[in-house]
Amino acid sequence: MRIRVVAILSVLLFVGFNAKAQEYSIFIDGRDTIYYNYAPVSQRSKPKQFKTNFIIAPLYTPATSFALGAAVQSSYNTINGGYINQSLLSVAAVASVKGMYSVDVSNSTPFRNGKHRITAAIRASSMPTKFWGIGYNAACTNSAIQYTRQHYSAQIGHLYRVVKHLHLGTQLDVEYSRCGKNGEAIIPLLSANAKRDVIATTISAIAKYDSRDSKQNPQKGLYISLNPLVRPAWLSDAEKTSFGIIGSAAFYQKLWHGAVLAGELYTQLNSKHTPWQFYARLGDNHRMRGYYEGRFIDRNMATIQAELRQDIWMGIGVAVWGGAGNCFDSFANFKWQHTLPSYGLGVRWVASDNLVLRFDYGFGAKAGGKLINGALFAIGSAF
Repeated sequence: MRIRVVAILSVLLFVGFNAKAQEYSIFIDGRDTIYYNYAPVSQRSKPKQFKTNFIIAPLYTPATSFALGAAVQSSYNTINGGYINQSLLSVAAVASVKGMYSVDVSNSTPFRNGKHRITAAIRASSMPTKFWGIGYNAACTNSAIQYTRQHYSAQIGHLYRVVKHLHLGTQLDVEYSRCGKNGEAIIPLLSANAKRDVIATTISAIAKYDSRDSKQNPQKGLYISLNPLVRPAWLSDAEKTSFGIIGSAAFYQKLWHGAVLAGELYTQLNSKHTPWQFYARLGDNHRMRGYYEGRFIDRNMATIQAELRQDIWMGIGVAVWGGAGNCFDSFANFKWQHTLPSYGLGVRWVASDNLVLRFDYGFGAKAGGKLINGALFAIGSAF
């Protein structure tokens, strides 16, 4: 077994060992789950049968505060075809000073010469967080209530490579979302028929086109994904079946020397009977940076952003971005004046090939008489 170690000692200090031809990503998403991706560059004709990689990294977002994440991933061969057809097994965990924790175990296995791929994952997370209520007005006027949000899920999926950049597939998620400590305090801010805890099964279709030259530090290409989904009532404790769709489209274009312009459009739409636990949450370390994740919550969300990234010296660069987002109950109730701005600047360090260390500081609108702003530290590009 060959072990490679990448250790990040602090926000300003990074030490990597033998990490060339690798891409890492470790971050917290909307469900507070840590992910760790590994995509070796094919430079050797005969990869080893079994290889393990390890990463430790500090993280920071306004919602989680400082956290430490660790991940172990093993790649192994189940069919011929080089690195692109390797199977991956990952175990990742993160814990923060605020008591947040997340554990993720996932597997990806190709078969039939790599045209098909089976994915599976088990995830658990618990996060002390704040809740202002549902909708724009609640986020701007209500006082925050502290409670613990917990989420547990099991997932299995199948992807089929239609052509070089196009994949189609399906996915099944069984999820349990509950309000833990002080969860009863948020009930008065929910609708009369809203449940504090929910069990749901989500069936999704997957359509993805990805021509990016890198997953973590793209310089050119397109990424387009569309995921319609359904949560049948007979597979959950919800009273009625709900539907949704998640879509994103991003482009990357080189400009002058060392400069890349990136843009993204993202939307999440949910039907009327969607449990509030699966509503869109504005603000994380990918979109609407600077906002506290979960302050603005509603059934639907749309965001747009553009970022200019400029390399300066020895892999160190800067980035500036601007964008906007809107959380809304329905298209009939959509209000342009509730569109929130997002802008900021950051520092980037491409430490080893496509391994990107990122520090961002984002600004937003005023809420409760105060300017929304916040810092975050992560690995990998925002989008």
